[in-house]
Amino acid sequence: MDQSKTPLFDAMVSLAESRKVSFHTPGHKSGKGISTRFRKFVGPRVFSIDLTCLDEVDSLQKPRGVIKESQELAAEIYGADRSYFLVNGTSGGNQAMVVATLSPGEPVLVTRNVHKSVISGMIMTGCQPVFIPFRTEHGASFPLNYGTRDILDSIERHSEIRTLYLTSPNYYGVTIDLARVAEAAHSKGMRVLLDEAHGPHLHFHPELPSSGMAAGIDLTVQSTHKIIGGMTQASMLHARKERVDVDRLSTVLRYLQTTSPSYILMASLDLARMQMATEGVKLLGRALELARWARMKIREIPGLKCANRTEIQALSGGENDLDETKLTIDVRGWGVSGYQVSQRLNLEFGIQVEMADIDHVLVIVSIGDHRGDLERLVNALVALFPGKPSPGLPIPRSLHGLVRQSSPDDAAGCLFCPP
Repeated sequence: MDQSKTPLFDAMVSLAESRKVSFHTPGHKSGKGISTRFRKFVGPRVFSIDLTCLDEVDSLQKPRGVIKESQELAAEIYGADRSYFLVNGTSGGNQAMVVATLSPGEPVLVTRNVHKSVISGMIMTGCQPVFIPFRTEHGASFPLNYGTRDILDSIERHSEIRTLYLTSPNYYGVTIDLARVAEAAHSKGMRVLLDEAHGPHLHFHPELPSSGMAAGIDLTVQSTHKIIGGMTQASMLHARKERVDVDRLSTVLRYLQTTSPSYILMASLDLARMQMATEGVKLLGRALELARWARMKIREIPGLKCANRTEIQALSGGENDLDETKLTIDVRGWGVSGYQVSQRLNLEFGIQVEMADIDHVLVIVSIGDHRGDLERLVNALVALFPGKPSPGLPIPRSLHGLVRQSSPDDAAGCLFCPP
């Protein structure tokens, strides 16, 4: 198939340019009824492709035309038997995977770091989770992913279970050895389901960890909007039909997805697939170069740490890998929290990070970033952390200190202790 094609988007543009009179939804009628402020800010053309299910642009509920063709292009590039466009995010895809593969009372082997949408899918289905124990004694300052041995041991102990549910990469970009796990699970007759929300890009560059489809996973759902060119809420689900009933999956998706899907979101999936198929290596190569440069510069700042791929592999004994486009910046050396650093980056430097926890801030470097963006981040961190850190009061000791009630003014500079 010609991966430079964008069947859905082309059909949408063609219909918009035909200037047909609309007596159907959406009610704004190609933007003529939209708020003037909204139209002035985003421009008029976007509303002309905010469409509904029409013959020219197909239907997501039962695709037969351009949506079907666009999904087939996605399946080909990802190596899937079927690919599905999702307009309610990877959360909806997780729920669909659970409902389509599990029955009430059926056990499922699952890692504890699953997203809440997986849990909600289990509640909807009534299946029974069997959680894989998670080890944390690896020496890293943030959660690595599950080790291969822990998952393989659980597969052996619960070989009667027919479904295994994993998350890889995790939020910090740490991945599982999916190929080894899939091979072991399949040998026991298990299907493997994967929440790959943070890995839609992994398939398109040789210097990134393996993608789920490349590793032999049976069902994987990805947030195209998180890392590559999809718009927020736009995701894809990829299936292999050897161990998955794809007809049941298609039916479940019709039940769980809206009957009024956003064509703009679906067009962004069509275009994101084309962009990765034709330019992915170049665009992701640039993102990797920027991330590596920023990591090097951050590691030069006294008191800050930013783990690299080699360190993650060593800490995990070779059982985990790292997506280098994720920068997890460890700020413990300065005696501050990641939340404080995130807030100061935002308020003082106009820099917004993906996430903060007690010890870190997490930065995502994507195909949309440029050298100037990363220079701005590095310069802000240099300004926030000048010179060398002085020893502060370690957080564990602070918990045993004297506690007193103070007014907000008197409490400035003190540590907060919850009641």
